[in-house]
Amino acid sequence: MLSMETKILIIEQDSSVIKLIQRELELNNIICITNVVQSMKEFVLALNQFKPDLIISNYSLSFFDGITAFEIKEKLAPQIPFIFVSKIIGQEDVVEWINKDFIFFNSSNNNTFFEKSISKSYKEKQSFEVIDNLSEQKKADDAFKMSESFSTGILDSLASHIAVINAKGTILKVNKSWNTFAQNNGGYPQEKYGEGANYFEACNIQNIGTEEFAFKALKGIKNVLNGIVNEFYLEYPCHSPQKDMWFNMRVSRFESSENMALIEHHDISERKIAEIELSGTTKALQKSLNDNNKILNFSVDLICSYDEKGLFVNVNKASEIILGYKPEELIGKKYMDLIFHDDIEITIDAVNNVQNGVQLTMFENRYIHKNGNIVYLLWSAAWDDVYKISYGIAKDITDKKKLEKAFEIERQRFDDLYLQAPSCMGILKGPNHVYELANNLYLKLIDKKDIIGKTVKEVLPELEAQGIFEFLDTVYKTGETFSANEMLIKFDYHGDGKLHDTYLNFIYQAHRGIDGTIDGILFFANDVTEQVLSRKKIEDSLLRYNSLIEQASDAICFMDESMKIIEANHYACDKLGYSKKEILQLSIEDFFLEEDLKVSPLRTDALKRGKTIRDERRVKRKDGILLDVELSAKKLKDGNTLLFVRDISEHKKAQNTLKENEKKYRYLFDHNPMAMWVIDLVTLKFLDVNKMAVLQYGYSREEFLSMNVLDIRPDHDKDNFIKSLNSSEINATSFNRGVWNHQKKDGTIIPVEIIAHEIIYEGIPARFILSNDITDRKKAELNLERRNKELIKTNSELDRFVYSVSHDLRSPLTSILGLLSFIEDESEEEDTLEHAKMIRNSINRLDEFIKNILNYSRNNRTGLEVEKISIQETVYGILDSLQSVSEAKGINYEIDIKELYPFYTDRLRLNTILENLISNAIKYHKREECDKYIRITGCSDKENLNIIIADNGIGIAPEYHQKIFEMFFRISGNKDGSGIGLYIVKDTIEILQGSIELKSEKGQGTTFIIKLKNLKP
Repeated sequence: MLSMETKILIIEQDSSVIKLIQRELELNNIICITNVVQSMKEFVLALNQFKPDLIISNYSLSFFDGITAFEIKEKLAPQIPFIFVSKIIGQEDVVEWINKDFIFFNSSNNNTFFEKSISKSYKEKQSFEVIDNLSEQKKADDAFKMSESFSTGILDSLASHIAVINAKGTILKVNKSWNTFAQNNGGYPQEKYGEGANYFEACNIQNIGTEEFAFKALKGIKNVLNGIVNEFYLEYPCHSPQKDMWFNMRVSRFESSENMALIEHHDISERKIAEIELSGTTKALQKSLNDNNKILNFSVDLICSYDEKGLFVNVNKASEIILGYKPEELIGKKYMDLIFHDDIEITIDAVNNVQNGVQLTMFENRYIHKNGNIVYLLWSAAWDDVYKISYGIAKDITDKKKLEKAFEIERQRFDDLYLQAPSCMGILKGPNHVYELANNLYLKLIDKKDIIGKTVKEVLPELEAQGIFEFLDTVYKTGETFSANEMLIKFDYHGDGKLHDTYLNFIYQAHRGIDGTIDGILFFANDVTEQVLSRKKIEDSLLRYNSLIEQASDAICFMDESMKIIEANHYACDKLGYSKKEILQLSIEDFFLEEDLKVSPLRTDALKRGKTIRDERRVKRKDGILLDVELSAKKLKDGNTLLFVRDISEHKKAQNTLKENEKKYRYLFDHNPMAMWVIDLVTLKFLDVNKMAVLQYGYSREEFLSMNVLDIRPDHDKDNFIKSLNSSEINATSFNRGVWNHQKKDGTIIPVEIIAHEIIYEGIPARFILSNDITDRKKAELNLERRNKELIKTNSELDRFVYSVSHDLRSPLTSILGLLSFIEDESEEEDTLEHAKMIRNSINRLDEFIKNILNYSRNNRTGLEVEKISIQETVYGILDSLQSVSEAKGINYEIDIKELYPFYTDRLRLNTILENLISNAIKYHKREECDKYIRITGCSDKENLNIIIADNGIGIAPEYHQKIFEMFFRISGNKDGSGIGLYIVKDTIEILQGSIELKSEKGQGTTFIIKLKNLKP
C-alpha cells in the first residue's frame, strides 16, 4: 500500500474513465492524493506545482495524447513513473512502448493488475535513487519484463489477439483474447492454435482465406523472424460460419535472447462492413465531393478539417502553396507537429475554445513550412460537435507580416532618424499650430517637456512679440515655405521674463493631408548660436587684429617666400615714405644698403628653419634718408614671413647721449663732496668708490675694492646691519634712508646718514650708496633738543601764569561789579549812575578779555574731548545766555538746524566758536533798524557739520576780511572789543579740523560759513 504522502497525477478528459481510475485506486486500498489535468498547459503546471510521485495517463486524448505527455515528462521530470490506461491499444504500440519501460493497463479488465502496476511503479520510483548505473537498471527491468506474471498481465490486458512465436513457428504464448476468439469462432482446439502449436502449419488456405493471403502471411512472418524487416502488416478476410469477419495482422520482432515474433490479429470487421455499406453511396457522393474539392482547391486560402485527436482529415491544394505539403502528405498527420514551437501553447488554448463552442476568428499563429521557413497564418475555425471535427480556413499573411515588419523597421529607422537627428524637427497641426511631434533635440533647444497637444503660443508665448506666429500663419495659409538663417530668437527658458539669445537656421514647410489640403506645418531647425557667436568673436578678433596692426607704433609687413612685400600697415608706409600701392611692388631687400648686405646678408636660411630672426640694420626711405631700425622676423605656417620694423634712431641717439652722460656722471661720482660707493648685493663687496670715500675713511681705492661693507661697521652694529639687509625693501624706484655708525681706518666711529638705491652695475645687481657724515648735525640736534625742552618748560610756566593771573584778576572785577550794583540801587544822581554805567562797561570789556585769554590758553593746553552733541540745544542755550545783553533787544532769531546724522566733537570748543560769533552778531547790529535779525541754519551728515550764522548788522569792509582773524586786531571806530575773539574762533576751528569763511559788505550785514568735521569715533 502506498503512503499517505503519495501524489498521483491523472491525465484524462473522459469523466467515466476518471471515475474508473479513482474507483480502482479505492478498491485496491491505494491511499493517495490525486490531481486531474486535461490539457498540456495544465499538465506542465502540475509537474511544477503539484510535483506528482506517479502519473496515470490515457493513451489517446482529443488534443493532447499520452505519448506527448510522456515526452514532456521525460524532459521535465524523468524520474516520475508513468502508466498508460486504455480500453483499446494497438499491438505495435504495446511492443514499442514496453521496450521504453511503459506499463499498460486495460481499463476493460477488472483485475488486480492495476494495483500491482501502481505498486510496482511506485516501488521502482523508490528504488530509482539507489541503482548505481543504467546497465543495472536495464537488467532489473528485463528481469521484471520476463517474469511470468508481467507477461501474462500485459498480454491479457490487450483486446487484440496476440501470440508470441519462435523462429520455428512454435507458439510460445497467447493472450486471453486469442483463446477467447478461437473458442467463440469454430471451437478450434488448443493443440492446433494454442500454446505449443506450430503457427506455420496452421497458416493454410482454409484458415487464412486464400492461398494469396496465406503466402503473404507466412513470408511476412519469416521476414520478421529472420530480421529482413522489423514489422509486417496485412489485412485479410476471415469468415466464420456465423458471420463474415475481417482482420489485420501485424507482426513485430520481439526483442529477446532468441528470435521471436509477436503476432497481433485485430478485428476490423466493423470498419470493413462500414466501407462496404458506404461503397454504394461513394460513387454518388464522389462526384459531389469532387465538385466541392474543385471549389476548395481553387481557393488561395488553406481550407482544412481535423478531428479531435488533432489529425488532418481533409486539406485543399493550397497547402502545397502555403506550407509546401501536398494534401495527401498532411491527411492523417497531427497539425501540432507543424506549429512553430513558441505558438503551441496559444494554439492549444484557441483549439480548446473552439471545441467549447467559441467560434474562432482572426487568430494568428505560425507554421513551419516544409522548407523550414516560418509561415504566418490567420485562422477562422468552427467545431462540429456531431462529427467531432473542426473546420478551418487559414489565410497566408506571411507577406503581410513581412510588410508589417518592413514597415516597423522603416518606422524604427524613421524614429531613430527623427529622435537622433542632428537637427531639431517636429510637426505642428491645425491653424492654432498644435505640437503633434517634436524630437528630443528640439525639446532640449526650448528647454521644455510635455509639449505634445499644446499650441506653440502656450509653450512659447515669448515668440509672439518676435513675429514668429505671423510666419507660421502665412505658411499655413499660403503653403509657401519660410526659411531663415542665423535668425535671432529670444527664449524665456525659466519663465521669469529673462530672454536668452539663440541664433537659429530654420524652415517652416506646409504639411498636406491625403486630399492635398494643408493640415499642419513641418519645422526643421539648427541651433547655430555657438557658430554665430564664434564667428562674431572671430570677426571682432580680426577687427581688433587689423586695428592693432594698423594702429601699431611699429612698421609691420607680410612677405611671401620670395621676400616680396604682400601687405604692410599704414605706419610702415608713412615711416618709409611710400604709398600702399608703391610699397607692395617692392622686396624687402630694396630697403637695405648694398654695402650692408655684403657685410651682413639676410639670414633667410634660419627663417626657413622656423627660427625668429632679430637684427639691427639701416634702412633707406624713399627720400634717401637712412633710419636705424630693429628687425624681428618669423616665418608663419602659411609660408609667409611676418616682419616687425621698429625705428631706433632716437634710441641710438639716446645711447650715444647716455654714453656722454655716463662720462659726466662718472665725473660727478668721482668729484662729489659726499662719500659714495657701489656694493655687490650678494657678496657685499665694494665694486666702486669715489675719491671722497677714500679721503673720508682713510682707505685707498685698492683697499676699498678688497673689502666689504661689514669692514667699515663697528662690531656691535654688524648683526643689525645684516638683519636690515634681509628686511629692507629697496628697488629701482625707492630709497632707503638710515642713520648708522661707521668706523674709519684709524678706528674713529662717526655717525652717517645712508641713502641707498638698487641699480644694475656692469650687468649684476648692485646697490648705490651715498654716505653723509652727520657728526656736526648730531651736535646741532642735541643742542636743539635741549632748547626745545627749555621752551616747553617756559610755555608751561607761562600758561600757568596766564591762568593764575586771569583768575586773580576776575575775582576783584566780580567784587567791583557787586559794589556798582549797590551804588546803582541806592543813588539817584544821574551823573553818579552814568559814571557807574561807564565803570560797568569797562569792567565787562575787561572781564570778556580775561575770558578770551582763558579760552585761548585752554584751547592750546587741553586735548579734544569728543562726545555726541545736539546742535539745536547748543544754539538755543547760547541764545538764552545772551538775552540779558542790552543790544539783544529787538532782534528776531531764525533757527533752522537739520541733524540728519549724530554729530560728534568737543563740546567746550564748539560752544566757544558759536558763542563768539553769535555775541558779535548781537553787539554789532544797527541800533536804528527795526527789522533786525540773526539767522542760524545748519545741517549735520555723516562727514561734516555745515552751519551758517548771518545777520543784517553793520557789516565788515572787504579789506578787513583777513585781518579780523589776527590776534588783537580791532577795526577803528567800532565798539570796544579785545581783538582776540575771532582769532580764538579760527584757531579753535582748525583744531576741530574745520574751516571758516566770511561774506560781508560794510553796512550790508555779515555771514560766517563754518564747516566742522564729524569726529564720530
